[in-house]
Amino acid sequence: MKVKLNLFAMLIIVLFTSSCSDEKITSSEDFQGVYETIYITNPLDSLGIIHNEILSEFVYNLEYSYLNDDFDGVTFPSNDFNTNIASSLNKAYDSTSYFSSSTQQLQEDLLDSLDLDNWFSSANYTAMFYDVEKILKDYASTQDSIFTINLINDIKDIIISGTSNDVFDELETIVNSHETLILAEDWDSTEVFALSALAVAKHSTQFWKSFFNTHLAKMSKNNKVQYSNGDKALVVGADAAGAVVGSIKGAIIGSVVSPVAGTIGGYFAGKIVGGVSASSTAIAVLAVRDLWADLFD
Repeated sequence: MKVKLNLFAMLIIVLFTSSCSDEKITSSEDFQGVYETIYITNPLDSLGIIHNEILSEFVYNLEYSYLNDDFDGVTFPSNDFNTNIASSLNKAYDSTSYFSSSTQQLQEDLLDSLDLDNWFSSANYTAMFYDVEKILKDYASTQDSIFTINLINDIKDIIISGTSNDVFDELETIVNSHETLILAEDWDSTEVFALSALAVAKHSTQFWKSFFNTHLAKMSKNNKVQYSNGDKALVVGADAAGAVVGSIKGAIIGSVVSPVAGTIGGYFAGKIVGGVSASSTAIAVLAVRDLWADLFD
């Protein structure tokens, strides 16, 4: 049965239109959320929706940090980098209604538990994909593992090899294709890896398409920052990988962060916080590498 929901779907931008280097973000309302009606057939699709809502708050806080020079001299990987990311993540969770007791220390613990320093430092991000395969081998059914790996491997191919097409159009095609295959199967209530990875990848693609193609394009005056298709695909792949690994490694943190009663339990909360943490770190790694702060000079 298709369920009709009105919901926060994705971030549609507008942050900076001035070239003044001292311009500050005044509130998260500078991000304009668009509500739309969609039809959900994936029973775990709400994980992707919640993920995007938290992620939009994170991006706002991350950019605010850059404008306030919090990342001056900060490199990746480093303790200072993790501290800054944890601070922005904690503020993001505090701004939403899904988690009641996030702290900066808990967010730092989550970043450590996911081993994100290693994920984004390893050649071709092999550590990230190794962790996904290990979690699936240890915790997923054969069917669940196969469908999840197939989805993530197709995203991985774009991360490593790129594409001659628009990367987000390509990612949407990939996600839609896997959605058809995954939703055609019968899933036991314990088989949640493919469905959750699909939900996060689908909504992540929408979010980052808007971010890169609309928001960052406006923010980057004179095209000072150009990202490869592999870079753009990385944040989506990190989201999906984070949802898989976070379901186990992030579940404890997800429980401690205290999902609000009636929303999400620790296991599924782990999928959300895992995806958010992984993609947040990925975009911040790109930001540090390409000196976003220079965009406002």
